[in-house]
Amino acid sequence: MKQVTITERNQWEGETFSYILNLDDETILEFKNGLKDNSNVKIEEDTNYTKEQIKELNNRSNNSYMDRYQFVEFEKPKYDFKWYDDVVYKAVGFKRVR
Repeated sequence: MKQVTITERNQWEGETFSYILNLDDETILEFKNGLKDNSNVKIEEDTNYTKEQIKELNNRSNNSYMDRYQFVEFEKPKYDFKWYDDVVYKAVGFKRVR
């Protein structure tokens, strides 16, 4: 498992959100393939954020809609889904980790 950061530049909200999660190599590849046509999404592998770092980054953020950085979990849906609309967009397909 690797810590991965998926960053979404959300044009509707006018904000940027980063979702930090642990994924295996196969799932990372699935994300990359599923999001390759979305220019507003970037996937960064082997990040190493701590909860303390994220708290500090969020305290300095100007985001108003939701936190700039979030630790999340992902469980692949059992239905036919779209990687951006059903997973990444506003973190709808992620479970937030407290």
